[in-house]
Amino acid sequence: ANCRRRGMVEMFIRGLCTALVTETMDVLLQRLRSSPVEERALVAVLLLYFDRTLSLDEPDRRNSSVYREEAVRILTESLRRCLIDENVVPNTRKALLMLGGHFSFSGDLLAEDRMLEQAGFADDTPSSTPVTSDATVQETEAAETEAWQEHVTAVLLGSGRRPFLAALSGCLASPDAGLVAACLTTAGWLSRSLASTRLRDTHTDMQLAAFSALVPRLKRCLAGGAAHLQPRHRVLAAVTLHNFSKIPVQTAGCC
Repeated sequence: ANCRRRGMVEMFIRGLCTALVTETMDVLLQRLRSSPVEERALVAVLLLYFDRTLSLDEPDRRNSSVYREEAVRILTESLRRCLIDENVVPNTRKALLMLGGHFSFSGDLLAEDRMLEQAGFADDTPSSTPVTSDATVQETEAAETEAWQEHVTAVLLGSGRRPFLAALSGCLASPDAGLVAACLTTAGWLSRSLASTRLRDTHTDMQLAAFSALVPRLKRCLAGGAAHLQPRHRVLAAVTLHNFSKIPVQTAGCC
């Protein structure tokens, strides 16, 4: 059964004193800058989890953070490297799915499975981890995940940030089907968060225009044709385009 694993981690971090959390983040930042390139995306996501948890207790940190900026820079760099270094692909794919915020009790990454399930898609591949749980747990988990995704969306797309989205778009043309699926999953929850009422008024036209640059790539995925892409890729692309069409000022971009 599913467990609010991310929520448990955040609760643990919030139980630590601020000084200890900051010290840990300093260590992670050093690790981020010195670790092998194929490991950096995972460290970047971990740093974002710490940063978000600390920002809940310190509102002044919500608008700017050197940890946050460095984490986004490394994630962007890792996506770019995926196109020239296949050794970077596995952990970057895993990092993107971690960003989605869906975990099982055993630690399986369920962001893609959950999005496909919500779209009503079920393939013939057996799943080792069910993505359903009792209604109360699932409702609580959904609310926590939505809050996390909205926070990360604001971080990744802050000030109309184009580099991350450009790198994400580039990886949609990757020959690695797993990476493409992770990128489509990421684009899916980013677009859903942008369409939410709570975020709609806080994002500028520039931010939405930056996301609209993904639309041509998404349409290519939806059209199929690439031998390595499967029906699930088309479903994920369709979900993202549908979410994006809900944003009033940008509906023309999906036509």
